[in-house]
Amino acid sequence: MDLGEAVKKTLAFFELFKHPLTSFELHKLLYCEKKIDLSEIVLQVKQAGIQEANGFFFLSSGSSDLHLERQDRAISNDRKFVLARRAARLISWVPFVRLVAVCNTLSFEAADKGSDIDFFIITRSCRIWLARFLVSAILSIFNLRRRGYDVTDKICLSFFISDDDLDLRKIALPIDAQGNPDIYLVYWISNLIPLTNRGKTLEKFWQANDWAFAYLADFDWQEKIKNLREINIWRGLNWTQDCLERNLGNYFGDCLEKFLKKIQLFKILRHQQSRYFEQGTAVVVNDKMLKFHEEDRREFFRNKWREICVGLNI
Repeated sequence: MDLGEAVKKTLAFFELFKHPLTSFELHKLLYCEKKIDLSEIVLQVKQAGIQEANGFFFLSSGSSDLHLERQDRAISNDRKFVLARRAARLISWVPFVRLVAVCNTLSFEAADKGSDIDFFIITRSCRIWLARFLVSAILSIFNLRRRGYDVTDKICLSFFISDDDLDLRKIALPIDAQGNPDIYLVYWISNLIPLTNRGKTLEKFWQANDWAFAYLADFDWQEKIKNLREINIWRGLNWTQDCLERNLGNYFGDCLEKFLKKIQLFKILRHQQSRYFEQGTAVVVNDKMLKFHEEDRREFFRNKWREICVGLNI
């Protein structure tokens, strides 16, 4: 794949979210298996018929107003990040929570005004059910958790994993006939935005998923981690979390974990129409992962991305 194809494939993916890219973003998120200098990319976009407006690049097949749509969304996205940080502070003391990160469209800065706020949470091993219960309870008390049709600006708690099983290759879509990976998951992993990150859990997560970065050769997670700004946690909350973990890291904690697992499993298994019963990767329920994506659209996004690429003869 030459540089022109790499640029177009990258822009094609983000066009799915009406999200034009700056030259810097295009460089860091370039869908390419070899490193490319920023200057080469800038030169390439001028030669490949890529459209540019106000410093944003997009395909010629896209709307010329995409950059304006992105700027409009930025205002509502900023408001959502304020709410996300507020929620993260409320649950920052919850024992056994190691990482709280914003994911999906908000982490792409492509969320609509009416969309929810997706959290990806990593917990300590053997306490995923306890952590999920406490996080859900706290956000429900403060009316911040998504429920039913109450979606706008609410927190969606649809993805938990434990810190002893961080590699997401097991849920990735198989490589398709054209050799395309699970493109959404690749960019999902690279675009996580941490709000709390205890014990360098995000760094460990990115290390465990370095397979994804084989497709994004210029993405440097070690450099990105230096520029991330997590929320400031009051020292007393860290002490509270440590204290609770000491008191729940014993036999009593094991019993509580099993009890809360039974309660939550009962609620989950009541929904006979759930994709959990497909035994696929949309809904996964076990002691290492709790993933509730009933509308898992990764295959849809890959197909639409492939359609755009075929239309561009790449």
